[in-house]
Amino acid sequence: IIPKSPLEGVLQDVHWAHGSFGYFPTYSLGSLYAAQFYSAAEKSNPKLEQELKQGNTAQLLQWLKNNIFEKGRLFDSEEICNMATGTGLNPDIFIGYLKKKYKTVYNLQS
Repeated sequence: IIPKSPLEGVLQDVHWAHGSFGYFPTYSLGSLYAAQFYSAAEKSNPKLEQELKQGNTAQLLQWLKNNIFEKGRLFDSEEICNMATGTGLNPDIFIGYLKKKYKTVYNLQS
């Protein structure tokens, strides 16, 4: 594929254009933390998924406020993760999330 102009090429992403190549790993880290935080929130409220399907975000928001947002700049990411989930960042939780998601998306068995 040959773009017709730079507006259609890889530099359309502002991170590339101004040289923020190191920014991309933060997307991955954010995904890992998000999966782990959601897993912990689900453990504290087994009805969470059902509530979210009904558009009720109140319980999740409260969990996030209590366990993540209030800690903000007081602690680093690993400390917040430990306090919120009982363990440091664990890639197995993210892998479990991906397996569950893609199993559902692609209607896979086992």
